[in-house]
Parts: sequence; structure tokens; C-alpha cells
Amino acid sequence: MPKPTGYFRIELPEKNYQPVAEFLPFETVIPDYSFLAPVEDTTENVDWYNWNFPQLKATIYISNYDMTRPLTDYIETSREFVYKHIQQASAIEQKPVIFPARDVYGMIYSVKGNETASPIQFYLTDSTTRFLRGALYFNHPPDNDSIAPIISFIREDINVFVNTFEWD
Repeated sequence: MPKPTGYFRIELPEKNYQPVAEFLPFETVIPDYSFLAPVEDTTENVDWYNWNFPQLKATIYISNYDMTRPLTDYIETSREFVYKHIQQASAIEQKPVIFPARDVYGMIYSVKGNETASPIQFYLTDSTTRFLRGALYFNHPPDNDSIAPIISFIREDINVFVNTFEWD
């Protein structure tokens, strides 16, 4: 008698948050099972960071811009990156980010669908001089039904990152 298809058990770490490193041009908290690392690049007006989740085999690629063009250019570029997944997506949900007291505004996109390469993307801005964009990718081919618990788990971390975010 053939056995039914088995799925690996996903062991999720306990959530404990810590402030990000002091070398960053912003303040926020991230879980202690992840780390932010700068990426060496010589592109003008942009700093690159990888927010790594080694145990979960995931990385959020972050680009932090000193804005040299109108805000609408940055927002449109972010939207285009999200909508590149439209052929694999069954839905794209948008959640606005509005924290006027901290001068933080933005959008979190949840890209639904089994084969979407980046299930969560977001941007944050002060609307005048700074713009930060992040996109979640996994270090394996997408099968988002199988890793749905991990996507949901990291979504919580992104929400904490966004909700505690402040510009330096």
C-alpha cells in the first residue's frame, strides 16, 4: 500500500526582537533569529542590505535611497516590481503604512499565489528625502502552499519592522 505524500515539519523559532545595528540610517527592531547585513555596492544615492533569515532560508533584500527624483518615480518602480508577479499571482493585497508622528509612510504588498517568487514586498518613505524598499525571497524554488506558515511567520516580523521603524 503506497503511503501518502509527506511534508516536512516546520520548526519556527521563538520571537524575540532586538534593535538593529547602529550603522544603519534608520532605527527599528528585528527578530534575534535574523540579521541585517550591508551589501557592498557603489551605486550612488542607494544603500543595499540583506535581512537574512538563515534558519528559514529566506532573505529580504532592502534598498535604501536618498531620493534624487520625485517620490512618484520611486513608488511607481516599487509597484512595477510587485506587479511583475501578476502572472503567477492569484491576488495582490495592499496595506497602507501611515505613521505621521514618525514621518513614516508606505505600503505593504502581499502577493498571493503558489509560485510567486516574492510573496511580500514593501516600501517606506518620509515622502521628501528618503525611500526604503524591501522584497522577501526564499533560497529555493517557490512553492508557497508548502511554506505558507513561514511566509505568515515572516509577515509578522515585517509588520514589527514597519511598526517600529524610524528614520535617523
